[in-house]
Amino acid sequence: RKGDTAKVKEIKELGFNVISKSRAGRGGGVAFIFKKGIHIKPQKTKSYKSFEVVEGILESSITGIMRISCIYRPGTGKYGKVTDFCTEFEEYLSSITHLPGRPLIAGDFNIHMEDPENVDTKRFQSIIDSFGFYQHVQEPTHFCEGILDLVLTGDNTCDSIQMCNLQVVKTGTSSDHYLVSFSCQFSHHIIPTQEVNLSTRSISKMDMDLFKEDLLNSKLNCTEYSSNDPNDAVILYNEQLDQLLNKHAPLITYSYNPDQSKWLNAECQDARRKRRKAERVNKREKSTDSRIAWVLASKNAKEVISNTRDKYYNNQLAACTQNKRKTYSIVNNLLDRNISKDCYPTHKPNGTVASEMKDFFHNKVAN
Repeated sequence: RKGDTAKVKEIKELGFNVISKSRAGRGGGVAFIFKKGIHIKPQKTKSYKSFEVVEGILESSITGIMRISCIYRPGTGKYGKVTDFCTEFEEYLSSITHLPGRPLIAGDFNIHMEDPENVDTKRFQSIIDSFGFYQHVQEPTHFCEGILDLVLTGDNTCDSIQMCNLQVVKTGTSSDHYLVSFSCQFSHHIIPTQEVNLSTRSISKMDMDLFKEDLLNSKLNCTEYSSNDPNDAVILYNEQLDQLLNKHAPLITYSYNPDQSKWLNAECQDARRKRRKAERVNKREKSTDSRIAWVLASKNAKEVISNTRDKYYNNQLAACTQNKRKTYSIVNNLLDRNISKDCYPTHKPNGTVASEMKDFFHNKVAN
């Protein structure tokens, strides 16, 4: 939904980026959620009344361009008629077929493709056939046995995308739709993770009594110092303090990923690995026991991640109850608000303002 930045921020903290087109009211909205390091360039699209679409491209010097689109067509509402959708969807296909890139269109179309004799299905099928698209999903994607969620790719040699491992998975969520997963080969550039190296000292953990004792026994407290040159005194001061700090608070150098969530600890990583392992086992065995194990692992991972994140931010807020600036900073971070970019009012260039003021006073005096 529009303004639901808190959920987007939560997704980003788990290591993903989001390109979305939200809906102003309840329900709806379409999005790409992809791992950080993959670069999907969002594309501008026309707004349609009968369906929602978000579009992006993946570029590669080896395999060219892949143009991916996510579609959602509401099955009810003012513009819920399939005839309205077919007219607008045909217009959309016309707008992208002449653009560079191999198309991949997927989403919830809410058209019953399992019934080829249906009038609406026939019309939709004729449209995708006329534009040279092939529909890959052949299994029910809804708990009422309807094939409503589709994956479309070009059917000719130039625009075709090699698809494999397409599966319809009954997930453990409350959704009435199933997960449609598939793989396709596309070489693309991965943005490398940039780690930052930092050096610090644990000053707060120093034994201050021992530090004071060593400081009193150092050359800084020596009464026999005879040099009158202030530069020598500064050099001695720096050397002695460096020695004492290296002894009581040695320099610690570490690297970290600035995109890594601070609350995502080893327990969360372990829960995610177990969930992924259970998912792979379920895909391989497709048994009742493997599915139950996958559902339990998914629920456990969700609970561990949610509790860890809640605990981290609760502690952060509790630690700054007397610091309103810090509190607002944490809240803005949770809501994915970048206040700094909007802290200044809009303004014109200095030269333009000066010229307008000159013209204003000139006209005022002249009149």
